[in-house]
Amino acid sequence: MNFDKLQQQWKDENTDNVQITKELNILKQAHSPIDEVRKSMKMELKVMLFITPFMIIIPMIPIYKIESYSKLVYYIMLVLGFSGSYFYYRKFSSFYKQTNQININSSRNLLAIYYDLKSLIDVYKAVGYAITPYFTITFAIVISFGKSEEFFVALTNLPDSFHDNKFLLIGMSIAIIAYIPFTIRFTESWIEKYYGKHLSQIKKVLDELDEE
Repeated sequence: MNFDKLQQQWKDENTDNVQITKELNILKQAHSPIDEVRKSMKMELKVMLFITPFMIIIPMIPIYKIESYSKLVYYIMLVLGFSGSYFYYRKFSSFYKQTNQININSSRNLLAIYYDLKSLIDVYKAVGYAITPYFTITFAIVISFGKSEEFFVALTNLPDSFHDNKFLLIGMSIAIIAYIPFTIRFTESWIEKYYGKHLSQIKKVLDELDEE
């Protein structure tokens, strides 16, 4: 019997076991950022479920003085905004289910999760940019407390109404346009805080695995 050969095989098996154990320990580090992403998704869903009914009934609350043209524009913007969000929330739901009780036991498995999350974040940003104008207009209508009705009436009578309402038309237009970059920046900060930084942590784990 070739004892030297057997000894070498035993050493190789031990080395493989050590390597697998080391890889699994590194992979465990990915569980935390994935769990945090899932918590953020769950929190965001709860916020949306709370806000949506309230946004629907806002025009019915007398204090906001949302009437006629303003009410029509408000609901059109709301429908467009929620319709634009639908595609993202489908991917959102798919990723959440995919990572439910997931067993990360290989770098390939983790890599798939990384690219799925990266794709989800890209969609989130694209949808955020697309729906920002819609929700900005709904927000402007709400905080105008009736002034938006004068604004839309003036819009329907342009150019005749410009002379009498030019400050209102220019002022509200500037306010809406100026608010859009702020909303986009807020969206980017939100995504980075609750999703982007965890994506970076997963990438770090993948880089550690590549070095092994």
